[in-house]
Amino acid sequence: MESPKLPMVRERLAKKVKATPYLAVLLFLVAAGASCDGLLFFEIVSCYDECAFGDDDDDNGPVGEELPFLDDDAASDDDAPSDEIWNDTSSGLMWQVPANAETLSWSDATAYCASLEWRGYTDWRLPSVSELRTVIVGCDATEPDGSCGVRDDCPDLDCTDDACGGCEGDECYLATPLDESCSMENSEYWSSSVVGDQPDSVWFVDFYFAAIDAELSGGDTRFFALCVRLNCADCR
Repeated sequence: MESPKLPMVRERLAKKVKATPYLAVLLFLVAAGASCDGLLFFEIVSCYDECAFGDDDDDNGPVGEELPFLDDDAASDDDAPSDEIWNDTSSGLMWQVPANAETLSWSDATAYCASLEWRGYTDWRLPSVSELRTVIVGCDATEPDGSCGVRDDCPDLDCTDDACGGCEGDECYLATPLDESCSMENSEYWSSSVVGDQPDSVWFVDFYFAAIDAELSGGDTRFFALCVRLNCADCR
C-alpha cells in the first residue's frame, strides 16, 4: 500500500532539490517507479536520511552551550533555556536542549525518550503532534491555532489538508531555543501520535517547511526525537 505521506513528501523534496544535488537523484528514482512499490520508496527515503547527509553531530553545538532564546509569548514570559532544558511558559512544556544528535526509527525514538534521564527528570516522552505544533514559529498554517486540521483531537488522515503542507522551505520554523540542530537536511521529528484511521502510521513534523505529515511507524525511516515533559500541573 502506498505511504500516506507520499504526496506531501514529493512536494517537499522537490523544493529541497533546488539546493541539494543528492535529492535530484532521489526524485529521479521516485519518478522512475519507486512510488509503485512502497518498500522501495521507504528504502530510498531512508537512504536520503542516512546516506546523502549523514549525522553531523557538530550541528547540535557543545553540551551546555548558551543558546539564544525567543520570547514569543506574553511580554512577561522568560523563555530562555538553561541547563540544557527549555521551559516554554506558554504551553507548560519542558523540552530537551538540544534534541538527540542521531536519527532513529519511530520505535527507537519512543524508547529513547521514555528511558531518558536528563537534568534530574525521568518522565520524558516523545511529544504528540499538537505538542510539536507549539514549537512551530513563523508559519501560521501549522502553528497551534493554524488552519491545518491535524492535532491530538483530530488524528485521522482525513484531518489533513493543504494547510498541513506548511510554508516555503527557506528557514527552519522551529522555536529558537530548539533550532540549533535544525537545517534543511535535519528537520524531521517524530511525534507520538498515531494516525487514527491508519494505526500503522504516525504523524511527524518537518520543521524546514513547518509541514505535518504521516509515515509508517514500522518502516526503516529514521527521523529525530525531541523529548518533552509536562512542567505545569495546571496546564491540562
